[in-house]
Amino acid sequence: MKDQQYEHSLSNLIRNNFIFIFWGACITVAVLILAFKVDSAMKYQRTILVPDHLARKVEISDDHIPLEILEDYTESITGYAFNFTPATARGRFGKLLQYFHPDDFASAKQSFYELADTVERTKLSSSFVINKPIEIDTDKKVITVSGATRLWVESKFIDTEDKVYFITYQVTKGMFQVKAIEEKVQGAAVTPGGAKNVAK
Repeated sequence: MKDQQYEHSLSNLIRNNFIFIFWGACITVAVLILAFKVDSAMKYQRTILVPDHLARKVEISDDHIPLEILEDYTESITGYAFNFTPATARGRFGKLLQYFHPDDFASAKQSFYELADTVERTKLSSSFVINKPIEIDTDKKVITVSGATRLWVESKFIDTEDKVYFITYQVTKGMFQVKAIEEKVQGAAVTPGGAKNVAK
Protein backbone atom coordinates (compact mmCIF):
# COMPACT_ATOMS: atom_id res chain seq x y z
CA MET A 1 0.00 0.00 0.00
CA LYS A 2 2.78 2.39 0.97
CA ASP A 3 4.62 1.47 -2.19
CA GLN A 4 1.58 2.36 -4.28
CA GLN A 5 1.20 5.72 -2.49
CA TYR A 6 4.89 6.42 -2.98
CA GLU A 7 4.69 5.56 -6.70
CA HIS A 8 1.57 7.74 -7.04
CA SER A 9 3.23 10.69 -5.27
CA LEU A 10 6.37 10.26 -7.35
CA SER A 11 4.28 10.14 -10.53
CA ASN A 12 2.47 13.36 -9.54
CA LEU A 13 5.78 15.08 -8.70
CA ILE A 14 7.30 14.07 -12.04
CA ARG A 15 4.19 15.29 -13.88
CA ASN A 16 4.22 18.64 -12.01
CA ASN A 17 7.91 19.08 -12.69
CA PHE A 18 7.34 18.39 -16.36
CA ILE A 19 4.56 21.01 -16.44
CA PHE A 20 6.81 23.59 -14.76
CA ILE A 21 9.68 22.80 -17.13
CA PHE A 22 7.32 22.99 -20.13
CA TRP A 23 5.89 26.40 -19.16
CA GLY A 24 9.35 27.67 -18.24
CA ALA A 25 10.58 26.72 -21.70
CA CYS A 26 7.55 28.41 -23.32
CA ILE A 27 8.18 31.63 -21.38
CA THR A 28 11.89 31.56 -22.31
CA VAL A 29 11.06 31.09 -26.00
CA ALA A 30 8.47 33.91 -25.86
CA VAL A 31 11.00 36.28 -24.24
CA LEU A 32 13.61 35.44 -26.89
CA ILE A 33 11.11 36.04 -29.71
CA LEU A 34 10.04 39.35 -28.14
CA ALA A 35 13.68 40.44 -27.76
CA PHE A 36 14.35 39.61 -31.42
CA LYS A 37 11.28 41.58 -32.57
CA VAL A 38 12.20 44.59 -30.41
CA ASP A 39 15.76 44.54 -31.81
CA SER A 40 14.40 44.36 -35.38
CA ALA A 41 11.95 47.19 -34.70
CA MET A 42 14.75 49.39 -33.33
CA LYS A 43 16.78 48.87 -36.52
CA TYR A 44 13.90 49.98 -38.72
CA GLN A 45 12.41 52.64 -36.48
CA ARG A 46 11.41 56.02 -37.82
CA THR A 47 11.08 59.26 -35.95
CA ILE A 48 7.92 61.33 -36.22
CA LEU A 49 8.56 64.95 -35.25
CA VAL A 50 6.55 68.13 -35.05
CA PRO A 51 9.17 70.91 -34.75
CA ASP A 52 7.95 74.13 -33.15
CA HIS A 53 7.95 76.06 -36.44
CA LEU A 54 6.06 73.40 -38.45
CA ALA A 55 2.32 72.86 -38.53
CA ARG A 56 2.42 69.29 -39.82
CA LYS A 57 3.95 65.94 -38.95
CA VAL A 58 7.31 65.16 -40.48
CA GLU A 59 8.84 61.75 -41.09
CA ILE A 60 12.62 61.58 -40.81
CA SER A 61 14.62 58.36 -41.09
CA ASP A 62 18.35 57.85 -40.72
CA ASP A 63 20.02 60.91 -42.29
CA HIS A 64 17.21 61.81 -44.69
CA ILE A 65 14.97 64.86 -44.32
CA PRO A 66 12.45 65.80 -47.05
CA LEU A 67 13.45 68.84 -49.11
CA GLU A 68 10.37 70.85 -48.15
CA ILE A 69 11.29 70.40 -44.47
CA LEU A 70 14.87 71.51 -45.12
CA GLU A 71 13.42 74.63 -46.75
CA ASP A 72 11.31 75.27 -43.64
CA TYR A 73 14.38 74.89 -41.43
CA THR A 74 16.30 77.26 -43.72
CA GLU A 75 13.63 79.94 -43.50
CA SER A 76 13.63 79.69 -39.70
CA ILE A 77 17.43 79.80 -39.47
CA THR A 78 17.84 82.78 -41.79
CA GLY A 79 14.99 84.53 -39.99
CA TYR A 80 16.70 84.16 -36.63
CA ALA A 81 20.17 84.98 -37.99
CA PHE A 82 19.47 87.97 -40.26
CA ASN A 83 16.21 89.61 -39.10
CA PHE A 84 16.79 91.54 -35.91
CA THR A 85 16.70 94.85 -34.06
CA PRO A 86 18.84 95.96 -31.11
CA ALA A 87 16.03 94.84 -28.79
CA THR A 88 15.52 91.40 -30.34
CA ALA A 89 18.97 90.36 -31.63
CA ARG A 90 20.23 88.53 -28.54
CA GLY A 91 17.01 86.58 -28.07
CA ARG A 92 16.79 85.62 -31.75
CA PHE A 93 20.42 84.52 -31.81
CA GLY A 94 19.73 82.42 -28.72
CA LYS A 95 16.95 80.59 -30.58
CA LEU A 96 19.22 80.16 -33.60
CA LEU A 97 21.95 78.54 -31.48
CA GLN A 98 19.54 75.71 -30.56
CA TYR A 99 19.95 74.43 -34.13
CA PHE A 100 23.74 74.11 -33.94
CA HIS A 101 25.60 70.83 -33.59
CA PRO A 102 27.21 70.48 -30.12
CA ASP A 103 30.70 70.46 -31.67
CA ASP A 104 30.05 73.86 -33.30
CA PHE A 105 27.88 75.44 -30.60
CA ALA A 106 30.64 77.22 -28.65
CA SER A 107 32.19 79.02 -31.62
CA ALA A 108 28.75 79.91 -33.03
CA LYS A 109 27.70 81.30 -29.65
CA GLN A 110 30.81 83.48 -29.50
CA SER A 111 30.28 84.76 -33.06
CA PHE A 112 26.60 85.60 -32.65
CA TYR A 113 26.89 87.10 -29.19
CA GLU A 114 29.72 89.32 -30.44
CA LEU A 115 27.38 90.33 -33.26
CA ALA A 116 24.65 91.01 -30.68
CA ASP A 117 27.04 93.32 -28.81
CA THR A 118 27.74 95.21 -32.05
CA VAL A 119 24.04 95.44 -32.93
CA GLU A 120 23.15 96.80 -29.49
CA ARG A 121 26.05 99.26 -29.49
CA THR A 122 25.43 100.64 -33.00
CA LYS A 123 21.59 100.44 -32.90
CA LEU A 124 21.65 98.34 -36.07
CA SER A 125 18.54 96.63 -37.47
CA SER A 126 18.50 94.11 -40.29
CA SER A 127 15.88 92.56 -42.56
CA PHE A 128 16.65 89.61 -44.85
CA VAL A 129 14.22 88.49 -47.58
CA ILE A 130 14.88 85.33 -49.59
CA ASN A 131 14.45 86.29 -53.25
CA LYS A 132 15.58 83.14 -55.10
CA PRO A 133 14.70 79.46 -54.76
CA ILE A 134 16.59 77.76 -51.93
CA GLU A 135 19.21 75.35 -53.32
CA ILE A 136 19.85 72.15 -51.36
CA ASP A 137 22.72 69.73 -52.00
CA THR A 138 21.73 66.69 -49.93
CA ASP A 139 24.97 64.84 -50.80
CA LYS A 140 27.28 67.59 -49.56
CA LYS A 141 24.77 68.69 -46.89
CA VAL A 142 24.95 72.33 -48.01
CA ILE A 143 22.03 74.75 -48.38
CA THR A 144 22.48 77.88 -50.51
CA VAL A 145 20.25 80.85 -49.68
CA SER A 146 20.10 84.05 -51.74
CA GLY A 147 18.32 87.19 -50.66
CA ALA A 148 18.32 90.92 -50.06
CA THR A 149 19.51 92.44 -46.79
CA ARG A 150 18.21 95.85 -45.71
CA LEU A 151 19.99 97.72 -42.92
CA TRP A 152 18.91 100.56 -40.62
CA VAL A 153 20.72 102.47 -37.88
CA GLU A 154 18.04 103.54 -35.44
CA SER A 155 15.27 104.69 -37.82
CA LYS A 156 17.59 105.75 -40.65
CA PHE A 157 17.74 103.44 -43.70
CA ILE A 158 21.35 102.67 -44.66
CA ASP A 159 21.59 100.18 -47.52
CA THR A 160 20.18 97.23 -49.45
CA GLU A 161 22.57 94.50 -50.51
CA ASP A 162 22.17 91.12 -52.21
CA LYS A 163 23.67 88.29 -50.15
CA VAL A 164 24.35 84.59 -50.63
CA TYR A 165 24.70 82.35 -47.58
CA PHE A 166 25.77 78.73 -47.22
CA ILE A 167 24.32 76.65 -44.41
CA THR A 168 26.28 73.45 -43.80
CA TYR A 169 24.26 70.87 -41.86
CA GLN A 170 24.07 67.28 -40.80
CA VAL A 171 21.30 64.97 -39.63
CA THR A 172 22.06 63.01 -36.46
CA LYS A 173 19.55 60.38 -35.37
CA GLY A 174 16.79 62.23 -37.18
CA MET A 175 17.81 65.63 -35.80
CA PHE A 176 18.69 68.52 -38.13
CA GLN A 177 21.83 70.31 -36.88
CA VAL A 178 23.71 73.30 -38.31
CA LYS A 179 27.48 72.99 -38.67
CA ALA A 180 28.24 76.45 -40.09
CA ILE A 181 26.68 79.54 -41.65
CA GLU A 182 28.92 81.29 -44.17
CA GLU A 183 28.50 84.31 -46.42
CA LYS A 184 29.67 84.17 -50.03
CA VAL A 185 32.58 86.50 -50.71
CA GLN A 186 31.92 88.84 -53.64
CA GLY A 187 33.53 87.50 -56.82
CA ALA A 188 34.26 84.07 -55.32
CA ALA A 189 32.86 80.81 -56.61
CA VAL A 190 29.44 79.90 -55.24
CA THR A 191 30.75 77.27 -52.83
CA PRO A 192 31.32 77.24 -49.08
CA GLY A 193 35.05 77.33 -49.78
CA GLY A 194 34.65 80.81 -51.26
CA ALA A 195 32.84 82.17 -48.24
CA LYS A 196 33.56 84.02 -45.03
CA ASN A 197 32.41 82.63 -41.73
CA VAL A 198 29.25 84.04 -40.17
CA ALA A 199 29.10 81.36 -37.50
CA LYS A 200 30.98 78.11 -37.31
